[in-house]
Amino acid sequence: MRLPSGEITSRIFLSLTVGVALSVSSLGALSANGSSSKPAPAAARTVERVVWREPDTKPRAVVLCLHGLGLHKGTFEAFGKRLAKAGFVVYAIDMRGFGSWLEKSTRSKIDFNGCLSDIHSTISSIQKEYPGLPVFLLGESMGGAIALRATALYPNQVAGLISSVPSGDRFKAGSQRLKVALHAITEGLNKPMSVSNIVEQATEKQDLRSTWRNDPAAKLQLTPMELIAFDHFMDDNYIFAGKVTNTPVLFMQGCKDKLVRPAGTWDLFDHLKTPDRERVFSTTAEHLIFEEGQFSNDDFGYLLSWIDKVVAGKPGAAHPQPDSHLVAGQSQSQPEIATQTAPPSVKPPVQESPMSLDYWIELHRKDKTFRCNNKTDFVSGDAIRFHFVPHTDGYAYILMTAGTKGDRAILFPSTTGGLDNFLKAGSDYILPSAAWLWFDENPGTERVSLVFSKQPIDAQAYLNRASSLIAFVSSDRTGSKDIVPTRMELSWDDPAPVIMPEQIQAASGSTVKIRQRDSVGTLALEISLEHR
Repeated sequence: MRLPSGEITSRIFLSLTVGVALSVSSLGALSANGSSSKPAPAAARTVERVVWREPDTKPRAVVLCLHGLGLHKGTFEAFGKRLAKAGFVVYAIDMRGFGSWLEKSTRSKIDFNGCLSDIHSTISSIQKEYPGLPVFLLGESMGGAIALRATALYPNQVAGLISSVPSGDRFKAGSQRLKVALHAITEGLNKPMSVSNIVEQATEKQDLRSTWRNDPAAKLQLTPMELIAFDHFMDDNYIFAGKVTNTPVLFMQGCKDKLVRPAGTWDLFDHLKTPDRERVFSTTAEHLIFEEGQFSNDDFGYLLSWIDKVVAGKPGAAHPQPDSHLVAGQSQSQPEIATQTAPPSVKPPVQESPMSLDYWIELHRKDKTFRCNNKTDFVSGDAIRFHFVPHTDGYAYILMTAGTKGDRAILFPSTTGGLDNFLKAGSDYILPSAAWLWFDENPGTERVSLVFSKQPIDAQAYLNRASSLIAFVSSDRTGSKDIVPTRMELSWDDPAPVIMPEQIQAASGSTVKIRQRDSVGTLALEISLEHR
């Protein structure tokens, strides 16, 4: 097993067309117009926008909304009205090439640099109209990616970023790129083609599909050149995510999304450099969360509490109620719970709670991502990451105690896998945080220790010491690959792998639950990963 130096997969954009339909000069022009790090000068025209606000309410913040591919500013109407009633001023603008831009035949093509300039000028106008109010950017899908880019470019103008599914890592991406390539070869780069298939992937709701297709302001015809520009723009955001260093960021993903892969969203999330970042799953949402009125009360409530936290400047993050359908990510704190205050002369006794931890494994295999655990047989080329859900605050470690060649290593924390190993209770953390673990060409049994401690430990010393207080649980399938301390209790969910994102939620689908029987401050589980 090894940590990679690069990403899981290289990103190939229409290589079929190279030398056939796309010339070098075409790609050069595309890069200049679609993916430049410097936005073009703002257009002379005033940016058309729609505003939702309550005239008799003093606003507490401003939210600027950016729509997804094929949609327009009007798709935020239900969300804008709801947010306005909560005390916000809400703006939405059309991205260039969509909505009101369709009426201008010479300006109807996608122009990402122009979009960034429009965002800059719109925020500047908002700040003049509402001086002193924080301005949040909220974008969905393509709009989420554009909002991320704008946050990197204009950090002093953006108080916080809410980015819903901003990744370009899509299900069925290969077949779509092949379709675009064939169209470019047979029809040319500038003849529009239908992209209505994204409607099918984005939702299974027939009424929403019909609304989208019959919306005169929607744009479901794009040229191969525009689609290539879109791919390049989405991919370049991995670079720009690293330029977001201080702005609070919230990433959101619907668990029922059949268009954008969750692994892609979290991979982009991992590139953010800001310490104030959160990610959250909505277990009821499809691809759209905020547009077309698809948000739930829980979605809306979580967003509201996150914005309030940022406005108030409080450390940590908002946290959903225990029965919420939202599954939150890292950088979260538990809500404060009021308790009876002890008399000044009496110190309440400190009660140590037993350590407990849930974990599951995210497996990437042949362009598919699965949720599984160590009951799964792994093969060469597989890439995995562990998901830790601690029930107390503490420090996490992943140690390879015996690789297939007998090697030992600290897999996390490490300079390659990520250094921040402090976890807060109740959050789902992906570890290693900065890379995947790969199975190389040497089959066998990989012995890995998962360690969670209330206090930092010397990982190297822990790795070198002889194991003690361990015993085989059993020899059958309920524990055939587990070695655990005798003072530990262990239970399993269904070990069968499931394709993400259908069942990606806490305490469900392949989750392993570990609990100490006493209050020892370190929990350690040694597991075997069978490499066939």
